[in-house]
Amino acid sequence: MNRLFKMVAAVFVLAVLVGCASIPFRVSKAGEYCGYDKYSFSLEGKKCYVVLPDNPAEGRPWVWRARFWGHEPQFDQLMLDEGYAIAHIDTADMFGSPKAVQIWNKFYNYMVKGGFSSKVILEGMSRGGLFVFNWAYENPDAVAGIYADNPVCSIASWPAGSGKGSGSTDSAVWRKCLSAYGLTSQQGLEYSGNPVDKAGALAAAGIPLILVCGDSDSVVPFDENGAVMQKAWEQAGADFKLILKKGVDHHPHSLEDPAPIVNFFLKKLRVPSIFGDDMVLQQKQPIPVWGSGIRGAKVSVSFAGQVKDTFVDDDGFWRVDLEPVDAGRGFSMRIYDGVSEFNFSDVAVGEVWICSGQSNMQWELRDTDNYEEFKAEADNYPDLHLFTVNRRGREFVQHDIQVDKPWVRASSSEVSDFSAIAYHFGKKLNTQLGVPVGVISVNQGGSFAECWMSKENMLTNEVTSKFFHSFKKIYPDYRNQRHQWVTGLYNAMLKPLMPYGIKGAIWYQGESNVDAAEDYRIVFPQMIKLWRDEWGQGDFPFLYVQIAQFNYGENRNDNAAKLRLIQSECQSIPNTAMVTIHDIGNFEDIHPRNKHDVGYRLAAAAFAKGYGMDLPFEGPSAVSAQLTATGQIRILMKNVYAGLTLLTGTSGFEIISGGKVYPVTSATVEQDTIILTFDKSLQPQQVRFAWTAPQPVKLLNSAGFSAGPFSFEF
Repeated sequence: MNRLFKMVAAVFVLAVLVGCASIPFRVSKAGEYCGYDKYSFSLEGKKCYVVLPDNPAEGRPWVWRARFWGHEPQFDQLMLDEGYAIAHIDTADMFGSPKAVQIWNKFYNYMVKGGFSSKVILEGMSRGGLFVFNWAYENPDAVAGIYADNPVCSIASWPAGSGKGSGSTDSAVWRKCLSAYGLTSQQGLEYSGNPVDKAGALAAAGIPLILVCGDSDSVVPFDENGAVMQKAWEQAGADFKLILKKGVDHHPHSLEDPAPIVNFFLKKLRVPSIFGDDMVLQQKQPIPVWGSGIRGAKVSVSFAGQVKDTFVDDDGFWRVDLEPVDAGRGFSMRIYDGVSEFNFSDVAVGEVWICSGQSNMQWELRDTDNYEEFKAEADNYPDLHLFTVNRRGREFVQHDIQVDKPWVRASSSEVSDFSAIAYHFGKKLNTQLGVPVGVISVNQGGSFAECWMSKENMLTNEVTSKFFHSFKKIYPDYRNQRHQWVTGLYNAMLKPLMPYGIKGAIWYQGESNVDAAEDYRIVFPQMIKLWRDEWGQGDFPFLYVQIAQFNYGENRNDNAAKLRLIQSECQSIPNTAMVTIHDIGNFEDIHPRNKHDVGYRLAAAAFAKGYGMDLPFEGPSAVSAQLTATGQIRILMKNVYAGLTLLTGTSGFEIISGGKVYPVTSATVEQDTIILTFDKSLQPQQVRFAWTAPQPVKLLNSAGFSAGPFSFEF
């Protein structure tokens, strides 16, 4: 039904609204707004826009933005996500005058005739307040609510500046305002048709109002404008909320997180999409359950013999933390606010892991080695539960993810399009631990590590701050490049999952950061710390894959080796582990098809780091290199377990002498040491392994795990 409405609405915009012989204007597709289809047309010589949601809400609701199209669009974006259309007619120079109200009436009629709701939410920033309040006064029954942001509610206050504000009767904007109203300057100062004069009647009409204002507004002083509306609504006992931003001037408008504004209008019990039938909750630790609802409403959560109550706060949010529960199956959860309820069945308690990164973590099982075999065996893992977060980016923090496919149990009919690494990782955990396992696939091909960080966090140091600002310069249309936004994937895909209970995270990413390898030394640890801090569940295990061998090209292979080395160094971060896959990469394909061994190695790391099992998981790594007097290079290795095996001879080993690269003449293994020989005419300054152009390298320990690149200088 939603898809059908979008088709009908698009036809309305493209044809019905503008195609009738009686309507003398044309509509055209005009790109995107906040990632959604935007259509434009003209009415009475004024530019108009209508933006359609992908999944329209019941009743075809819409938000009517009065002014400053595209400025601080975060509220619009969330409402589009909620299924509201966004509409606008540019009557900027009419200042909410009676003539503007007449044009607005025509626009409203076209929208309603086109099938949109007869009750609209009005959005007015700054002078937009004149439009929304004056139109609402003439059409109170057509208004579902008003969001006013530092609104002008008196033309004497602004643009005239007759009070404390910075306006002036000598300004060009004041003269434009007088022209729009047909007034002299004195008449304008004495005008009695302002929103402040109509506040009592508007409040008495019962129109819900949310005000977002800066208490230090020097342009549109709060006490001359918003405060007057506040007093009227509070005296009438009408639905009202004030968000007063301390120490804030006229700008910036809106909120970094506009969810409190959205919650004010939606007024219904809501639960994030991560909760559902067949979900897995993390065992043996508190279980957070949260959502939004009607301010002041009591919310009860029932689960596993527990009943926890809380109240929705003034911003529309609620949360309870259930007591820890041991692993089990067949639970049910009920969330109830006295009016609405959510009931989730077949809930399991066990182990939950986030599986994130870029394309190699995203890579679907159907495109991997031995696909048919692994697909068939999936029916043997009904205790493995899969969840995929839709891929999208958002400039501002979201409070829910998008999901096309909620929690499902692994089966031959469900695993084909799921992350191959996450699937193999999860099935190993399920087999070894004997409890339900939930793996949450949160990834996006081509993403930088910075895409998975918050704006606030990125601005805390020079490296990430520079990247943040340079990205906006490189991609001026970044708002419509949804999957490429720096911070965007964090905002839309990761942050909304917090604080869902998890055991840990697995990560496969780095290819996109190769060109700025040295920065990864700062970015990656910073990202891990951010995740842990924001999740609020301590230093949970963070396990990651060293990027595989691939021929990035002569000028980039050195950077790739540096990034791998930095990844190795990051194992010093508490409760992290790295797995190496140098032996199973593909020089000509950045997406090696062997994903099962990657999943198994990550599972081995999880058993050791997450569950305290005394099991091998690390590849051999170099500790030191010694240039001997006898003309040998002796490289001491650790994590060899019962010994080393070198299956590829001298391949991958090289020395630097006189600024040039030379191969070694022999490579042998003696217990935990690699012994290299070289041409006696050389004077080595450096020895490296698996560093430049990809070569077949299989330096394995007795557990079958491979070594990654290393480099030592003499």
